[in-house]
Amino acid sequence: MILSIIIFLFLSPLQAYEKNIIKYDPKQYRRYIKPQLYNITNEYQDFLEYVRPKFKSHFSLRAKILNLYSEVYGLKNECSLFTENCVEKLNNFNQNFNALYTASIKLENDFDNNIKSFYENAEAQSRRIKLLTLIHQLHTRINLFTNMVNINPSQSHSIDNLKNSILDLYEKYHLYIFELMPENVQQDLKYGHTFFFKTIDIHILAENRFHLLKERINDLNNSWHELNVQLYKRKNTVNKRAKSQLNNINNKWISILKMIINNKE
Repeated sequence: MILSIIIFLFLSPLQAYEKNIIKYDPKQYRRYIKPQLYNITNEYQDFLEYVRPKFKSHFSLRAKILNLYSEVYGLKNECSLFTENCVEKLNNFNQNFNALYTASIKLENDFDNNIKSFYENAEAQSRRIKLLTLIHQLHTRINLFTNMVNINPSQSHSIDNLKNSILDLYEKYHLYIFELMPENVQQDLKYGHTFFFKTIDIHILAENRFHLLKERINDLNNSWHELNVQLYKRKNTVNKRAKSQLNNINNKWISILKMIINNKE
């Protein structure tokens, strides 16, 4: 196992996979690759929690924001007419946002209690205020949006605006949590977010655009390699449990590569 990780870390970026050897099997994606990608994003959240356990409740917002984005992305197709599916989607969307809103209220008190005893970080304080303000604004907008859809189901423009707002929330949230991380890993995490995790979180999983995995496999592979190598160097910051999570992510990523790279062709 250790040897395979070493080989991956130092050799895989040198290999650029040609598109004609990359398999695209929708059934395989649904049954195996999609669950593995979800596992990767969940274990990334675990990694953040292991590095900064005091802020575990803050990192838990990540999954809630992603669930919310997935729900709003599916509203446009379901709510072109006010059908039962539309009602169900709206209910799921509202439930997900209420969970996020409730968690954000707890976050306010949790931040105040932890940040003062941990370290003073003016930038984190500023980003927290912006994040919570955006969540409160979304609360008002979502209530208005729900009422509009109940009156007039054909609200594609409103759904697009709401989707963009939640995407903005996703970005502001990550800028905030990176400020909570040790200074020597912040740039590494920002790089990983921009070039690896955002593509998987938003474009491949939430938007159901699995063909992008094939199209961007080389960029994703090289980005993950770079992130993994850099984080492994942070010996005084990335503890054993966090490194174990990196290994788990790495192993899952390798298994995905093996599934979609058809070396026989």
